[in-house]
Amino acid sequence: MSDLTFRWLFQQSELGLRPLVGTNTEQRTFTTVHVSELRNPAEFTLPGAIIMLVGLDFVDKRGEFATYARVLADAGVAGIGFGTGIAFADVPEELVDAAAQHDLVLCEVPRPTPFLSVMSAVSREQTRREQERQTVLRKQQEKLSAAAWRGGLDDVCRVGARELAAAVAVVGESGEVWAQAGGAMGLQGARMQQKIELPGRVAAMLVVEAAGKFDAYARALIKHLAGLAGLLVHRSAQDHAGPAEALGALVLSTLLAGEVGGVRENPGDRAEAGPAGSTAVSRQRDLLADAMDLVASRGEVVFAGLVADRSDELAATITAYVQGAGAASHRSAARSGDGARYVLRLSDTQALLVSHPEDRLPAPQELAQDFPACATARLALHRRQWRGFGQVDCDRLLVHAGALAPGSVAEWRETTPAWLRVPGVDAALRRRRQELLAGVYAQALGDEQAEQLIATLRVYLLNSCNVGATADALGIHRHTVRSRIARVKQCAGFDLEDPLARAELVLVLAG
Repeated sequence: MSDLTFRWLFQQSELGLRPLVGTNTEQRTFTTVHVSELRNPAEFTLPGAIIMLVGLDFVDKRGEFATYARVLADAGVAGIGFGTGIAFADVPEELVDAAAQHDLVLCEVPRPTPFLSVMSAVSREQTRREQERQTVLRKQQEKLSAAAWRGGLDDVCRVGARELAAAVAVVGESGEVWAQAGGAMGLQGARMQQKIELPGRVAAMLVVEAAGKFDAYARALIKHLAGLAGLLVHRSAQDHAGPAEALGALVLSTLLAGEVGGVRENPGDRAEAGPAGSTAVSRQRDLLADAMDLVASRGEVVFAGLVADRSDELAATITAYVQGAGAASHRSAARSGDGARYVLRLSDTQALLVSHPEDRLPAPQELAQDFPACATARLALHRRQWRGFGQVDCDRLLVHAGALAPGSVAEWRETTPAWLRVPGVDAALRRRRQELLAGVYAQALGDEQAEQLIATLRVYLLNSCNVGATADALGIHRHTVRSRIARVKQCAGFDLEDPLARAELVLVLAG
């Protein structure tokens, strides 16, 4: 999560925190807030944390605050929040002196302020900043992908240098510079290198240098940049990439550097700055390079269409798959070391995942044990070669996922009649869908209700208009199903008693 400054914390007037010790709080930062009454909490905390306590174990042992402060400083703790009004009426002078001696920030937490309020305020602010930074990262990735699509290595390096405020170069295996932007190399700051591989050899190296250190999001963007550069190098080397393959490569490259686990920051990465600052890369396997191995070897991948009813449910499910239970507890033992999942968010309620074929993706219902918001998500799996995967395949996969029961996972195979794949048929179905559903969007109370009604209608049709089966599939009451279907009929004038009308709706909603 994002580091916050002590200045920001002390400016939260609703908390009423009173700073007592600490210099340069405008610049000094902390990472998290822990509550512990242990005399030595070092084993259970993280560098940069704030330790909050009321001093229950020091009531008759004030002299031991000196040892306590030294232990915290040695553990890399950033500050102390001392709660008054319980064990101590005021912050003990012994603790004030010890905090000053070991350069720890110290503040008083008044009796009316629960520790939980401080922790919640910090968590909310970190979440807000993370979401803002992720939005920026996605836009930066889109700019890089667009540059790769329109131009070549020079364009990608130029955009990458601008977005990273860094010097960027692609260097061949014999040392020649293939592309360079952002100025000359040799900056005395952070340096990050990424291999660009062709089958059986390292073809080139992406080198990025900046005046300051790279944060987790900059590293994620560099990995995306390396992936795009690798695709361009690979395409140039093979000289046989047709339009379908190029589209598949671009789609996969976006997937490979979307919201990946690589965005999570390693605690050890904080010491990365310096001319030899690629230590983080040597400590952590490059997730993007691992995925690019699948591309280079032309191995199969699993594309998974993910559909949820609401944006918060989609976000929670993505988190579960790439960071939580989905990526840890359910990873295939055969690939326990590198089973990363990659995500491309397509809309507020739809996303596309890609993973290794041996990585078992659990049903959202399984993830719901740890992530309750996953319970209504649906997942459709499609195993195939990545080349040639395009928008039509993605759309069909998402349609299949949307027709599944909440919380379920199922494999999708291409069983669509050949005539539906004739050029122009899909476009005609899309136009007919807009015509048929225009009344629903016009009469419903907003797009969210319209989508809810349409989703219910789709499941109702796919369950042969069986109210009970539809209710079970959606996890709602039968009366709710009847009410929604009646509302759809009222809005759009559908005659669901007519088999031809039902057949047409099945085609446009789930074809």
